[in-house]
This record gives sequence, C-alpha cells and structure tokens, in this order.
Amino acid sequence: MIKIYVIIMLFIVAQCFADKTVIAVNDLSGQGVDSATSMVITERIRAELTSLKHFRVMERSQMQVILREQGFQSSGACSDNDCLVQMGQLLGVENMLVGTIGKIGNIFTISLRMVDVRSGEVLYTVTEDCRCAIEDVLTVATPNIINKLKNIYESKFYGTVTINTEPQFAHVTSNGDDWGISPTKLSLVKPGKYDLLLDLYGYDTVKSQINVTAGKNSEVLVKMVHSKSWLDSMQAVNITKSKKNKFRRKVVMGILSIAASGASAYLVSKSNEYSDKMVADEKKYLSATNQADIDAAWADYESSVDDFDKSKTIRNISFGVTGLCLSGFVLTFVF
Repeated sequence: MIKIYVIIMLFIVAQCFADKTVIAVNDLSGQGVDSATSMVITERIRAELTSLKHFRVMERSQMQVILREQGFQSSGACSDNDCLVQMGQLLGVENMLVGTIGKIGNIFTISLRMVDVRSGEVLYTVTEDCRCAIEDVLTVATPNIINKLKNIYESKFYGTVTINTEPQFAHVTSNGDDWGISPTKLSLVKPGKYDLLLDLYGYDTVKSQINVTAGKNSEVLVKMVHSKSWLDSMQAVNITKSKKNKFRRKVVMGILSIAASGASAYLVSKSNEYSDKMVADEKKYLSATNQADIDAAWADYESSVDDFDKSKTIRNISFGVTGLCLSGFVLTFVF
C-alpha cells in the first residue's frame, strides 16, 4: 500500500515539473566584487528563478554532491561552454546559467547567459546595469535581470500581435478584451485564433481574425470603409455648405456689381467733364487773336484732349468690369 502511495506521489511530482525546464546555476564570477558578494547574488538569482513557473532549479548543495561524486574537476571558474556542457551533463539538467557580476567606478553590472547542455548553444543573454549601492544590486538589479530572462524565455511560448488600420486610431477588441487603439502591438499572446472587432467613428465596424503562433509576430492590416450613415450625413453637410456658398457668392457678386456700376457712373461723369472742357478749350483756341493767346490756348486744348482720352479709357475698362460683375451675379442664380 505504501509503495503504491509513493508511486502516485512521484507521478504527481513528475507531472508538476513536466512543463518546467531543469536548470543549474553556476556561481557568478566576481570582477571587482568579492567572492562573498558574488555568492549572495548567485543565491538570490536561484531564489528568483525558483519563484518562476518555468524553471526547476537545482540546489547548490545538490550540485556539489553530484559533481563531487562524479569526480568533476575544473581549473578555475567553469565559464566556457565546453566546461558548462560537461557540468550540465553530469548534473542531468537541460540548461546551465552562468554569468558575472562586476563593478566599474560606481556602476555594478550583472551579465547572465543560458547555455543548452545538449548543443552547447547560448540560448539567451541578458545584462543589467545599476548605478547604485550594493544593497540595491541585490534587491533591485537582480530581480530586474531575472525578469528580463523570464520575458525572453516566455517569448518562445507566446506570440506577438501587430494590428494596424487604414485610417489609424480604430478601437480594437478581441472577445471583449481591450486590445488598444491602432496601430497597436501586443506581446505574450497565447497561440491560437482570435476574433477581432475594429471600430472607428464614421466607418463600418469590421470583424477580422488573426492566428497567433508561438515565437512569431502575427500582423493584420484592416482597411476601414466609411459607413452609409456617415456618407449620408456628409452629403447633407455638403449640400448645406453648397447652399451657403451659393448665397455668399450672390452677396459678393451683387456688392461687386453695385460697386462697379457706381464707379462706372462716376467715371462717365468725369469723362463728360473732360469732354466739356476740351470743347471749351477748342473754342478758346479758335477765338484767340494774338500769338501768345494762341499758344496758351493750344497747350490747354492738348492737355484737355489727353485728359479726355485717359478718362475714356478708364471708363471703358470700368464698363468691362461692371459687365463681368453683372454676368457673375446673374450666373449665381444658375449655378
């Protein structure tokens, strides 16, 4: 009975860890930092990783026992990939996490890399810098770098989604969840098919679908179409604007026609004045008896003729402008 119970418990534990990656954390190499500090930061990294749902972290004491039993020896720090692969194979883990903690001036820096034990490939590399006290390296920088590692690790299980619309600024929802305003990009989206609803004022609501694949970015571009109600309202607005513009044109052309007619009437009267003066100067010239009076009268007559010709030209131009204004005023009733 006890054996069956143990087997069941072992099966349950195995299932709990089935989806977790088994990793071992090698002690950080200190550069400008003493070994005791490096050890404390390493233990904090182990604790942070253990709190995540993705990893099963081997205890340091367990690592030492296994390596001692296997007779594993390395000269100096085991940081190169060949040494890490050998260590990981002896420990029976999938990945090895190795890194350094250093200090330059007032800046602490932590660098970590995850190595695949089977292939020796460096899977992820993350760094975190902190211009801070050593206490903040422990409580702030270390959780930050583990969070970076978590995000990179999770990206292979989730996908990203990029949604854009023409025009932009459409509200995007999926199964009632708010996905933001286009253009929008979402990360850590579970793989699968998602129904999208895109809504933008003045446009028909669009239903679309997107298929999210783990480790990939899925994109969708939706071209929005103006709704009939919006088009009808715009048509009504345009008709109203057209009527207002037509009325404005009538008023403007009417005012211009009145002004042009008034100017023409004034120029006609001035032209008549110059004509009368020209006739008077001509009579004066014809009635002059001595040479001095003749020369003076002739000069006055020539000046009057010149003034009359100018006034007549301006008057004719004014007639043309008045005609155009009146024609435009009449056309406002047609168009």
